[in-house]
Amino acid sequence: MRTKKLPKKGKAAIAVTAVCLVAIIVFFTVYMTAFIRTSGQQVMYDPTDFSKQLSESEVRDDIEELIKNTEDIYVGFWDATPEGYTAARDKLIASAKAMSAEEFALCVMEYFAFFKDTHTKIAYTGSHTLDFYNISLHFDGNRYVSLGTSLIPKGAVLVAINQVELSDVIAIAAPLLPQENENTNKNTNYLAPIFLRAAGAELDGINSLEYLHQSEKKTIHIPMITAAEYDAFYGRSKKNIECLLINSDTLYIDYNAAYDGGDLSPALDYISDALHNKGIRNVIIDARGNGGGNDSVGSELLDALGLKYSSADFIVRYSPEATRQNGFLRSFGSQQVKGKINYGNEFGIQLKVFCDENTMSAATTLVSQVRYSGLGEIIGRSSGQSPNYKGNPVFLQLKNSGLVYSLATTQSVWDSVYQWKIGSSIEPDILVPYTANPMDYVKFD
Repeated sequence: MRTKKLPKKGKAAIAVTAVCLVAIIVFFTVYMTAFIRTSGQQVMYDPTDFSKQLSESEVRDDIEELIKNTEDIYVGFWDATPEGYTAARDKLIASAKAMSAEEFALCVMEYFAFFKDTHTKIAYTGSHTLDFYNISLHFDGNRYVSLGTSLIPKGAVLVAINQVELSDVIAIAAPLLPQENENTNKNTNYLAPIFLRAAGAELDGINSLEYLHQSEKKTIHIPMITAAEYDAFYGRSKKNIECLLINSDTLYIDYNAAYDGGDLSPALDYISDALHNKGIRNVIIDARGNGGGNDSVGSELLDALGLKYSSADFIVRYSPEATRQNGFLRSFGSQQVKGKINYGNEFGIQLKVFCDENTMSAATTLVSQVRYSGLGEIIGRSSGQSPNYKGNPVFLQLKNSGLVYSLATTQSVWDSVYQWKIGSSIEPDILVPYTANPMDYVKFD
């Protein structure tokens, strides 16, 4: 019996179907297994009116919305509900009553504090803050101690602001701020106006600050400033990485921020010239005070220095909101991208990295890459964030209260790469006291 041949049109249809089927399989495989990211959409919200009065039903609606978004978006739920979470959730639900937006913010802060994640929090706490720019402070266990300025002598202990004891303020603030490690809030976070007001302080344009020095109490006055002024004073609006030569044989890189919007090309050109034309091999990267931004900024600096580095496992939790704001291709499920152990030093760089309690987020990534790849020496103090930190937050606003909050959607995990327990902070190879200059601790061969 003879077999009928398929007509040419039939063969073409089968071929097209096969090609489409293969394309679908390839697309689905890539979609489900590859971490692909494009440009996300930046969101902007109106500032919260903390004086707004909320009814009990409005608070309940906001709590319901907050819990749903947290459980649907936050990376902490990527594989299971965190142990102990139910109690934190139920306490928030039970707090519902008529209150001001600021009072509600304190309840939400306590809920978020459970996660111990500095990227999951109330993202906006007011348009003004106290001006501590000219007062150098260190949080020493349970009090603020002056490091010495023209305004307050070294060793003086802050006692009160507008007659409200700071010990009372700290007692309110401590349970409400996310603590990734003991260094996380060693700046003036505990003295934010929202906590001062909660303790009963009436803040004005000029405020009294009482301190104790050598058994004698004294008072100075400090103003309130806008959040924009605070950012400018503390360098957080600074976006370009600056480089300079020290003693003609050492390249100093001021890694002050890791913002997407900064122009990195001048720094990369400077590094290239120092390495290739001047023969520089001694390098210092100063990551102190770098609050973070984009991990790729630090990676580009290491690449420019000819350094190959390890990477952590990377957990991503996908959601429609994370896709919209972070540019993820997928919009559901989760993924764990495997890290790798790597080391390389093309130019024989001797690297020193400065770190302190204000080294956070993307800056922590760079310090981790150096530490866990054996690329150099860490000098300074423990980082303010865990190497296994969560990041890439999305920002949302609650309908009734107007509270703006952030939820982390990714997490770096170094433990699984190295098969040992990574600590809650990066400890320095050389510890530098608060009153000392890390430059004095640098020694090159």
